[in-house]
Amino acid sequence: IFFRFSAQTMGLKLKSKLKNKNQKKEKKVDNEVDEPPKKRKKEMPTKDNKEKQEPPTPPSNKGNWIEAVERRKEEKERSLFLRKCPESITAQLVEEHYNRVVGPGTVQKVTWATSHDGKFKGYGFALLASLDLCRQALRADPPKVNGQAIAVYGCSKNTQEIAAKAVNERKGSKQDNCLFMGKCPDSITNDDLYQHYGALGEGAIVNVIWIGKGDSFKGYGFVYFKDADTKFQALMMPPPQVAGRTLDVKETGKKRTEFELFMGGLHGTDASADLIEDYYNTQLGVARAVSNCRIFTNNSGESRGCGYISFKSKELMEKAWNLDPPYFGPFQMKLERPGQAAPKKSEEKSNANIEKEIIVRFCPALMTDDDLHQHYASLGKDPIAKIQWTKKRDIAFVQFKSPRLKEEALAMSPPMVDFNLCKVEANYRREQKQ
Repeated sequence: IFFRFSAQTMGLKLKSKLKNKNQKKEKKVDNEVDEPPKKRKKEMPTKDNKEKQEPPTPPSNKGNWIEAVERRKEEKERSLFLRKCPESITAQLVEEHYNRVVGPGTVQKVTWATSHDGKFKGYGFALLASLDLCRQALRADPPKVNGQAIAVYGCSKNTQEIAAKAVNERKGSKQDNCLFMGKCPDSITNDDLYQHYGALGEGAIVNVIWIGKGDSFKGYGFVYFKDADTKFQALMMPPPQVAGRTLDVKETGKKRTEFELFMGGLHGTDASADLIEDYYNTQLGVARAVSNCRIFTNNSGESRGCGYISFKSKELMEKAWNLDPPYFGPFQMKLERPGQAAPKKSEEKSNANIEKEIIVRFCPALMTDDDLHQHYASLGKDPIAKIQWTKKRDIAFVQFKSPRLKEEALAMSPPMVDFNLCKVEANYRREQKQ
């Protein structure tokens, strides 16, 4: 019974395996019928079949396509790129400008760039009649809209170089007629400058450019005059005042620092531009040797203790540099060249001055030079050579005419002003530094 049962089970398993194999074969046949035939791989060209292959036929419109590309290149050579254009600009304005400046029939077509919504993007292109006219247009002044000049560039490499040279030449000529206006309040307008420089005549100011006018105003701008003489006259005038603030007027470009010296040490003195000009005009022996002299002020109109002075020539500036700066009270004005410090005194001269100098400390606020001269008048006639004060005016450096007078002054009782006794000592600190 056991062997009979095992034989039956083995036969059933064999039947099921054969049935499964037949079903798989039928599925493969069905899939091969349904699948599309596979593409044959292209044969690589060899020496035998190279001669059999025919060359590909060119497209019928190839000649037209090459002509279109060449035509576009030629149009690009004689096109202008117009940038920074306001919305009020028109093609007629551009055509009239170049027809008047270059010649009639210069502009063939003007196209403006717009977004998909139809909004103007602020730039466009002008197609000119020839390449020579394009070069002439780049060298000419650009069109202006409401007094504001637009930017004009070349579309090809050759015309871009011409445009860059023209812009540099135009900038160089305009810098001679331009003044920088700094420390401008937000409420300043062009009319304020026209009224201030109205004494120069009508048409003296050609253009006014403000940097970041509006919410992002940076507080400065540039004023262009009709010629260099008018600009020089405007520079000699006192700077304009707007909303209680004095504007900072300077020359633009490298020429500003060419014949110029910076002034310092004027804080707390009665120095003025007129006094400094008169000093150097008399010392140099030339009428109006100083072309401009400015002392910087803060918003409240108080002197900041520094400024600059410009001369008419380099020779006059060198002579002024070698002169001793003027004194205003006990303080001597300091001069510096742009980017170069003033010459230092020699060690021998400084040591000789230290040997004649004393320090007067704890000076009251009402103490003056006359009090010191009266106190040391018993030493002789004019024993004091120079007196210098600190910014707070609580310490005075008194220099005598000889070391003997200094020793006699140290032996005397210290000066007293308003029942305040000062302290007198020799200048030991400077001696240690030396």
